[in-house]
Formats: sequence, structure tokens, C-alpha cells
Amino acid sequence: MKRTPLAAPRSPVLDLEVMAAGRLVEEPGADYEDVRLEVDGSESISMAGARFRNVQLVIDRLIEWNSPNSTFRNCELDLQRLGVLNLAKSGIDVVRFQGLRCGYASFDSSSVSDVVFENCHFETLDMSSAKFTRVRFESSVVRDLDTRGLTADSLDLRGLDFAELRGVEGLRGATLTDGQVVQLAPLLATMVGIVVSEEL
Repeated sequence: MKRTPLAAPRSPVLDLEVMAAGRLVEEPGADYEDVRLEVDGSESISMAGARFRNVQLVIDRLIEWNSPNSTFRNCELDLQRLGVLNLAKSGIDVVRFQGLRCGYASFDSSSVSDVVFENCHFETLDMSSAKFTRVRFESSVVRDLDTRGLTADSLDLRGLDFAELRGVEGLRGATLTDGQVVQLAPLLATMVGIVVSEEL
């Protein structure tokens, strides 16, 4: 991982510990501020409980980024090829995700506010039991979207093309296109107890 200061760092930055099989493991609770972080390789990184403030993170390819219980504030995440992104139970505020190509991304039980996902592609996007406030998707695609238990406030999904959805009740407070509403019609009908039949 390469670090380039954006300004004079005000907080200490912990060194990465190089583990066996090329796995990079970060000490828990690492604190990054005013810095650009670059990752290019096939390593996995664990940064549980880390804090990121005014950070630009650039990842070209990575097997797994495991950073639950972390805090992100005023960050730009330029993520490319990523197998697993685990940001469960994290606080994510004023963050832009750009260009992410991810197999599985978890925001389970996270608080996400003032966030933009731009040109992101997911196989599975887990938003279960999370709180999404003033979040917008632009030119993004997901195959399997999990919104079970989601609390949404000003969540704009018009720029997210999804193939499958679990937890339609979690979309209360979200903005959808006409086409998306038609796509969800069978699930919405089931949720409110409507029986749809063409037989007389």
C-alpha cells in the first residue's frame, strides 16, 4: 500500500504488517487523515475499526477489503476490481464511491449518509438493517440487492439497475423510476396481500 500525504498528516499512520501468503493485515483502529492510499495487487486487507478522514483511496484490484466497524468522513474511494468489500456496522458520511466492480459488498447495519455511488457494478449488494440517508446511485448495476430491514431517507435508486431484490419493504422512503416500480409490482402486491390472477 502506497501513501501520499494530501496535506501534513495530523494523526499517526500505522504501518502495515506483511503476513504470510502476501496477505496485508492492518492493526485494528488505524487512523488515516489527509492522505492518499493506493493499493495495486491481489492482496487482502483487514482494517477493522479504522478511521478515515479526508482520505482518497485508490484500489486497482484486491481480493478482499475487510473493514467493519469503521468510520469514513469526507472520503473519495476510487475502487476498481474487488472481490469482497465488507464495511458492515460502519459510519460512512460524505463519501463518493467510483468505478467499483465488486462481487459482494456489505453495508449491513451501517449508517450511510450523503454518499454517491457512481458507475459501480455489484454482484451482491447487502444493505440489510442499514440506514441510508441522502444516498444516490448513478449509472450503477447490481444483480442481487438486499434491502431487508433497511431504513431509507432520501435514497435515490433511479440510477441503479437491479435484477433481483430481497426486502421490498425496505424501500420505503426511496425514489424509484416508473420502470423500477413496474419491475417490483409482483413483490409489492405480495407485500400488501393482493392476489393477481388473469383467470375469471
